[in-house]
Amino acid sequence: MKETKFKIDGMSCVGCSKAVTRALKQLPGIDNVEVDFTSGCAVVVFNENQLSEKQIHDAVGEAGYKTKR
Repeated sequence: MKETKFKIDGMSCVGCSKAVTRALKQLPGIDNVEVDFTSGCAVVVFNENQLSEKQIHDAVGEAGYKTKR
């Protein structure tokens, strides 16, 4: 398992963090997701044999938010 932490722009409420969490949990290989809109950060634990960091960032983008790597 690998852990990555990154910033997310555009989150302003609990609903935003839930939307990002939901988008990430749908990906194969996700073990744990923690998204905090107040800090604008996400911590994701994932199986790097099933999923890449790029796919994680792409999923956040598809949910309508922008990541900072």
